[in-house]
Amino acid sequence: MERDPGSLRGERVALTEAETIDGVEWQVDQDLPPMACGDAAFADRVLAAADGVQAGDPEQVVKPHATDAGWLAEAGTDCVVCGAAEPGEAHTATESVAIDVLERCYELYYRVATSENSD
Repeated sequence: MERDPGSLRGERVALTEAETIDGVEWQVDQDLPPMACGDAAFADRVLAAADGVQAGDPEQVVKPHATDAGWLAEAGTDCVVCGAAEPGEAHTATESVAIDVLERCYELYYRVATSENSD
């Protein structure tokens, strides 16, 4: 089912509504709230900064991952999740990141922090 990323903000599904499959047992290890950036202009500034520091075409996407950003969003903070990572290595036992990737991430954060807020 395709969903509008903005529709996720604050939406929680009761675990009692989860589908039951005979013979399958599951347990929830973490129950973190979803988040979507509620400030489109801020998200666009982050996207523009990313476009200026990396090759390729950055895009805003919905990811099936949990971060503390959900808790921050519930508290009223607009968040965008982005950071330095090597493809397929984030949060693994062999996670690493190249220095040039860290430098690009630093530049992205710097550009966002010093960009003009046109709100």
